[in-house]
Amino acid sequence: MKRNHIIFAMAALSFAVSACENNRDNALPGATACFLAEGVLESAPFYVVDEDPAVTLRVFRSGYYAESLTVSVRSSESALETYNSENATAYKALPQSAYRIEPERITLAGDERSGAFQVIFDPMQLVGVEDPENLVVPVELLSDGNVSAKRNILLVHPNLEQIAVEIDEAATLFYITGENTYVNNAANAWDQTLTLKLARPFEADGTVALDCSQAALDAYNASHGTAFRLAPEGGVTFEAGALTIAKGETEVRTTIHVDPAKVGDEPCAVPVRLTSDYFEVAPEKSIYLLHFAPTTRENYLPINRYGWQCETTHFANSNNGTLMIDGKPGTYWDAPYRPDGNMTNPTGADAPPYSYKLDLRSVTEICAVALQARASQAKRIGAGYIEVSSDNLRWAKVAEFDNDESLQSNTEVGPFVYWFEPTSARFVRVTITRSNAPRNGYGFSEVSVAETFVYKPSDAPCPQRLAQSGWSADTNSYHNASYSVAKLIDGNVSTYWHTAFNGSSVSQDHMFLPFTVQIDMAAVQRLNGIEMWRCDNNGSIDDMKAGSFWVSETGDTSDWKNSQAWTQNGNWTKVGEFNFEKGISICRGPFCYLFPETQARYIRILITESNNKNTVRDCAQIAEIYALR
Repeated sequence: MKRNHIIFAMAALSFAVSACENNRDNALPGATACFLAEGVLESAPFYVVDEDPAVTLRVFRSGYYAESLTVSVRSSESALETYNSENATAYKALPQSAYRIEPERITLAGDERSGAFQVIFDPMQLVGVEDPENLVVPVELLSDGNVSAKRNILLVHPNLEQIAVEIDEAATLFYITGENTYVNNAANAWDQTLTLKLARPFEADGTVALDCSQAALDAYNASHGTAFRLAPEGGVTFEAGALTIAKGETEVRTTIHVDPAKVGDEPCAVPVRLTSDYFEVAPEKSIYLLHFAPTTRENYLPINRYGWQCETTHFANSNNGTLMIDGKPGTYWDAPYRPDGNMTNPTGADAPPYSYKLDLRSVTEICAVALQARASQAKRIGAGYIEVSSDNLRWAKVAEFDNDESLQSNTEVGPFVYWFEPTSARFVRVTITRSNAPRNGYGFSEVSVAETFVYKPSDAPCPQRLAQSGWSADTNSYHNASYSVAKLIDGNVSTYWHTAFNGSSVSQDHMFLPFTVQIDMAAVQRLNGIEMWRCDNNGSIDDMKAGSFWVSETGDTSDWKNSQAWTQNGNWTKVGEFNFEKGISICRGPFCYLFPETQARYIRILITESNNKNTVRDCAQIAEIYALR
């Protein structure tokens, strides 16, 4: 009896199992497709190398496992309109020419839970689009089965970022050659390491190269307004000119080797420009420029500073910028050094940087700037740089200086000359960034400059002064022994000759123009220039106006003190003229008048105009005359 119950129970269980196999899915829903999220989907930045930016849209499915599902994604204006309406937004559809969706459709089999579409963008179509922050790709999910409520996405197009490579040390560096060559006076060679850095690791090896050609320098000069000259071939070499940044790495290094012996003694530059056919090069850090300039140079000429203007916004008392171009080493520009009302200090600064600007009056080819320090205060010029401009708008840095505090003496006041490639400029700006002098009792870092000079290039070495020993001088007019003509050749620009000017004058018969001075150099000499210094005593700098210079080998016996007939007798050659307008310049000198080299023993100065005349006398003064060769 018990056995029959067991058989019945097993038969009932077998029936129940059979019924389950035939009807188990009857209550389950069909396959359903969906996005995991909906609304606005931000795209991650895309780093462009050599491929189009793409964003992956992943589709998921649920429901009956045995049932396949075909899905597709399409652009949908209705999805855009619905979102804008429900969220009070103003998104616009990106033009369909700017992207494509691949593949057209996908089929998810019963055992596949997800699939992916790609929205692939055309980078060229994304450049310059209007209102880029509100442009989206509105997409709608479609299916031959069920689609959940999460079916619409507004895809914001990716922000295109390129994998940029750069020179980590990118800058313009200035090095002085000659007596203080490079680092630690190493006269043979000098090495510098450059690091090339990638913005982020990339999935493959990438190549970069370094270019130091004339084309690279031309590009630098064009973008910086400079006129640097390429260094001689062989002056600079690379450990490796082409380099590979390995997959997953972000930097690679190389060594630049400088041979000072091959750089030469003329200002020159070596551009190290980064290039790559694979990565984008960061433009602001694409070049490393080495500029070499000599401590001394023969072929240059000082520019007459007549009529120059100097501006600065920081100065102490009345020690403003004009004192740096007055020809008086004893006067100087002082930056503010106390917190009181006598300081013109608009920013309230108690330390550099301080700057001043020179206006040379006209565009001139220049090749160097020199700074003369205040007497016994040379350490107040520590470090800084020099810029030039032709229009007062676009400035180019052409030189840097950095005086080693441990080697700098307070008594060696210069002038210190900083050379660069010849370039056309009207304006020169000097910025002092550090003083080596200790801070004073007010906590101010003091800066002073006594004189500033500018030089132009020359085809021949700069003329030098001839010794004045054995010279003599004569004139048709002088006041007394204190202002005698001998003061013109005493080697002291602080003493001066003055024409007769009242009843106590020695030369009572020559109180009026013209005035004539003759200098006898004792023997025939070769010369190609005359240097003159004006007198500035009690505001007399404007007294002498115009005149001319004459030279002769033999001189003459004519009555040159009372007549100008000698200008026509054939023994004298006019080699220069001068004309000082009243109120134009406070500069005493030096004023150099150059001419083709000639043989001469005598120099005559004929003064024909004065800015200080009345019914009693005409006035003229000269502090010093040098002959140049």
